[in-house]
Amino acid sequence: MSKPILNEKSRTYWQNRIELHDKKVEKDTLKLEKQLKKLFVDTSKEIKKELAYFYANNTNIGNYENYRLEATLQAINIALDTLFNKEEEKLNKRLVEAYIDTYKYFDKLLNINASFETINIGLVEQVVKTNWSGLSFSERIWENRRKLALTLKEELKKGLIRGESLQEISRVMADKLNNEYSNALRLVRTETAWVQCEATKQNYLDNDIKYYEFSAFLDKKTSKICKELDGKVIKVEEAVVGKNMPPLHPNCRSCMIPITE
Repeated sequence: MSKPILNEKSRTYWQNRIELHDKKVEKDTLKLEKQLKKLFVDTSKEIKKELAYFYANNTNIGNYENYRLEATLQAINIALDTLFNKEEEKLNKRLVEAYIDTYKYFDKLLNINASFETINIGLVEQVVKTNWSGLSFSERIWENRRKLALTLKEELKKGLIRGESLQEISRVMADKLNNEYSNALRLVRTETAWVQCEATKQNYLDNDIKYYEFSAFLDKKTSKICKELDGKVIKVEEAVVGKNMPPLHPNCRSCMIPITE
């Protein structure tokens, strides 16, 4: 049996509707990113405050081994725990919302009267924690936290050995936190893209949609792998994230158009 073909009228219709949904998701994502930005800024201020306290109580900084760093390092770790716990909580909430919103959106577009309330929200929460890219989003958050704590500890020790000022060390610490904020943004966008596509796939399976067309967002930024798959017709039951189902890479913008003819 040959694969069905999506006509141009249907393709345009679905591309426009999915683009509308993506714009809503983008607004919600930007709200989350602003919340995370505030958390990172507040954490940076807290760490600077701890460093200022350390410097105020230790004159003639030169050899970190001569001073009690444990209290300062412990305070930094507490600040990081608070930051990453909140990041995990907020991202988990956003991913669950994105899954539900996407599933319900496709029900509406497909004119299906199925009640989403029959789906166990607890199961959705488990889905968003799936290890689909080597680590679950939660595991990735805490791996990032572990690496950041080690980096800050080493930077503090090296700075004290070099006799750097409070301002110099604080700037280095702030730079490291800014780098981690960039990692957080990449994680938010990649995981959100995955949740959207996973909800889409599950909706198609639940509503007996057999095939979808891989649709890449074509512009100068489009990846080679997405260009190669653009227009390919794929069985929903054979969809594999990272292979023939988006996201294929971080910040992937491709989507799955249902073939309903």
